[in-house]
Amino acid sequence: QLSLAPEQQGPFQYPIPLEKQKKEEARLSIIQLERWRETQREIKRRGGEGRSIATAIEKVEETEKDEESIFPLLTGGEGAIFGKLVHRLFEKVDWHQPVLLREMAESEGKALGATGPMIKRAEEMVREALHSPPLQRIIHSGEYYKEVPFSYKKNGILYEGVMDVVFKEKDDLIVLDFKTDLVDRENLNSKVEYYRPQGEVYSDAIQTIFGRPPKEIILFFLQLMEPVSMKRQ
Repeated sequence: QLSLAPEQQGPFQYPIPLEKQKKEEARLSIIQLERWRETQREIKRRGGEGRSIATAIEKVEETEKDEESIFPLLTGGEGAIFGKLVHRLFEKVDWHQPVLLREMAESEGKALGATGPMIKRAEEMVREALHSPPLQRIIHSGEYYKEVPFSYKKNGILYEGVMDVVFKEKDDLIVLDFKTDLVDRENLNSKVEYYRPQGEVYSDAIQTIFGRPPKEIILFFLQLMEPVSMKRQ
């Protein structure tokens, strides 16, 4: 049976205690996550000579520049801040009882330097998403984990990054990635293709760590509240 809480941690594996009763293990995992991130920063700082390191987002040409175009009228061109705010809210809010969402949006938004309209829009977007079929599917699965880090080697390159959500249905693993891009239905397909390299990195990460590919890689375009399941090529 596929397990997201392996007994031993290999060189590219991160323990994911999804069982609700293991709150202490979850707390320790968060500590491990912070240590992992610090290690990755050190690797990238010291590993510039003689080895190649790539992140999932680097597989998507000009992605960060594209993110800066999000909500230009609301943010004055500071779309990267908006995207960070939305992702932080998804990471920190209780998906089962998001009673503190408004307060959290205010706090996190001010910490990021977000404007009032950005904070309001981020709160509305996250609140709507939490009631959407994709996130209700995740919540009802009972086994999901946010901000899942990964590292793996392929063709001499070390890939590292963080997946927004990994959840389990029966014995299948599914990855969901939030996208805050300003997109409409006319260019949705082209946007999916734009992010395909990133999805392939996520798929390879699951394959490498757990020994089998994910059932789905889902891009959830929040502007449309539209989930798109990417098919492996």
